[in-house]
Amino acid sequence: MIQGSFLNSPNECATRCSTHNYSFAGVEFEWQCFCGNSFDATKKKPDNECNKRCPGDISKMCGAANRINIYGDRDGACPTD
Repeated sequence: MIQGSFLNSPNECATRCSTHNYSFAGVEFEWQCFCGNSFDATKKKPDNECNKRCPGDISKMCGAANRINIYGDRDGACPTD
């Protein structure tokens, strides 16, 4: 996890992840930002389980408890973390 931000959004997290050469950015529980180069798409959960708005962009979802919205080439997927 990259240091959390109270202005977290998919764009902010993706920018921070890309500076570390990661392909995917994941936002969880509003303020957490995770980075990676792969994820298991078979664990995708219903989109409504990612129900926390991003504090830095309330038009986007930032996961929930034990749920993470992943942004990259599969924007917004909601697998478990």
